[in-house]
Parts: sequence; C-alpha cells; structure tokens
Amino acid sequence: MKLAVNIFLLSTVTGLGESVHFARSYRLDLDQLAAVLNGGQMASDISRVKVPKLLHRDFSVHAAIADVLKNDRLIVEAAREAHIASPLVDASYELYSETLELDYGQADMVAIVMAMKDRSFRRGSMAPPPITMIRYLPGATARRRHPATVPRHALGCGLARAQENERNSDSTRQSSKHSYRARGICLGTTFIVWALSAR
Repeated sequence: MKLAVNIFLLSTVTGLGESVHFARSYRLDLDQLAAVLNGGQMASDISRVKVPKLLHRDFSVHAAIADVLKNDRLIVEAAREAHIASPLVDASYELYSETLELDYGQADMVAIVMAMKDRSFRRGSMAPPPITMIRYLPGATARRRHPATVPRHALGCGLARAQENERNSDSTRQSSKHSYRARGICLGTTFIVWALSAR
C-alpha cells in the first residue's frame, strides 16, 4: 500500500516541478501559476506546500532527494518483479537519479527541477532526442539502461500494438514500393509494345 501511495506522491511533485520549470522557462507569471494550481480542482496540501518552494527554489528539506530515490527504487523493483508497467515512476526515477548526481541528495524533493534545468541546458542547441522505450534498472552506484523487455500484458498491449503497427506500416511501405515498381515495368512494357505496333 505504501508503494502505491508513493507513486501518486512522486508523480504529483514531479508534475508540479515540471509545470513550474516550464512556466519559468517561458517567463510566465509564476504568482499567477501558483494561484491557478492552488485555487482550482488540482489544489491539494501537497501543492500548497510544494509550489511556493518551487517558485522560490527553497530546497530546505521536507523529504530529501536521496530518501525519495530509495522509495522510487523500491517501487521500480516491485513493478519489475510483478511485470507491472510503471512509466511515470520510471521517468521520475531517472530525474531523481540525475538530481542526486548534481549533488542535491540532501535537498528537498522539489530540487528535481535542477535536473530539468540541467537537461534543458544540455539540450538547448540540440534537436529533440528520438522517443524510445527504455527500461531503467536501479543500481547501487550507477544507472544502467537497455531496451525494454516488458511483457505485452504488462504494457496493456499499448507498446506491443504500436510496434505491430510500425511493422505493418513498414510492410505496407515495402509492398507499395514493389507495387509501384511492378506498375512501372507494366507501363514500360505497354509503351514498348505500342511503339512497335505503331511502326
């Protein structure tokens, strides 16, 4: 039960962090953003505590990055053992790991925005990276990753269906290519026959 509750906490704080990071990057009115986030249906005790900390980059500790990462790792490992897809937890694990590497291990979990800022800085002059499905394997000292081998049922067949569609699309393109080539040959042959008969 604790792991399930923590999934919601991780996703909520990560989402708040990305919202503020996005607004700050576009130089939007952060006070207005805070009023919207804390004044509507999305408001919660978490947002009322974390949004001001995000706005002022107040990293005084309520829940340290290092501790949050440990909880995140437990969820990832439990999900892997049960073949449960955990896309939001996987994404937050990557971000919290990067935040730890930036020496914010003892800062509050809202310091995750520093990993977002670092990514933005590193990718500022680069084209967006290709979207791939990767699985992050939590390690004691390093992060390792390799192409996902998550079962079909664990992904609700979503990824598997997308992969099948891509393969079907490739097959369609190949067959279309052969079809166009065959049509070209037929048209060429017809023209030759017509030219010879005209003579």
